[in-house]
Amino acid sequence: MKNKLLTITLFGLIGCSTPITPNAIPNDDPITPVTEKVNVIESITDETDCGELETFTVDQDYCIKYGLSNIAFTLQYPKNLITDPPEVGYQNMHYNYFLMWDENEVQTEAISVGYSTTKRNTFMKKNLKLDILRQVRTFWRQNGFTMAEEFIGTGEFEGEEYSMYRCKGNINNPDMELVGDYLIQCLVLEAEVDDENGLFLMMLANEKSEIKTFEDFADKGCISTIWQSLTLNY
Repeated sequence: MKNKLLTITLFGLIGCSTPITPNAIPNDDPITPVTEKVNVIESITDETDCGELETFTVDQDYCIKYGLSNIAFTLQYPKNLITDPPEVGYQNMHYNYFLMWDENEVQTEAISVGYSTTKRNTFMKKNLKLDILRQVRTFWRQNGFTMAEEFIGTGEFEGEEYSMYRCKGNINNPDMELVGDYLIQCLVLEAEVDDENGLFLMMLANEKSEIKTFEDFADKGCISTIWQSLTLNY
C-alpha cells in the first residue's frame, strides 16, 4: 500500500523521549483555547451507518511480534475501512492505520494509532510533547501541505485536554493518497498511570467526508467509531 510511506515517515517521530531543555523549543506558536461544543456518543453498537464493526486488540504478544512499544488496548472499527497493519520484519511505527478511499484511491478519512513513549511521569513531558507535535507540523509542510490555519499546544477535544496539533489546508500528493482540502488532528494520549506508554493518534479528513470541523472527529464520519471505542487496558 502506498500509504506505508506516510506512516513510517511520520511515526518515526513519535517515539522520542529524550530530555530536552526549554530553550530547545521555539516559543513562536500562538496557544489559543479551543471552545467548540462537543457532541458525545454514549455507546457503540455492533453495527453503525458505516457497516458492521470488528474488534481490534493489541496486547504484549502483538507488540513483541511487530517490534512495537508495549501497550494494551482495544477498539472497534467498521469492517469496510481499509487497514494498513504492521508487518513482521519491518520497522513498524503504528499499531494499525484505518482509512477510507474514494474512487481514485485518495484518502477521504483516516486514523492512525501510533505509539507515544512520553509517560505521565516523564521529566519535562509538556516540552517533549510540543517538540513531537512541531516535528509533525514540519513533516506536513515538507510533504506539500499548504496551511490555511493551524494550532499547536494544549487544547480541548470532547471535554478533555490534550497536547494536540490541528491544521486546515490543501495538499496535492497522489503518492501519499492525499489530494484536496483536509482537516488534520493529532493527539497525544497519555496513560492514566505512571510508567506506562501512551498513544499518538493522527486523524484526517478531506472535503468528501462528513467531518467538517475538528470536533466532528469525535462523532461524525466512519473513523469516529474508532475514537469512541478506544480503551487502554492496564
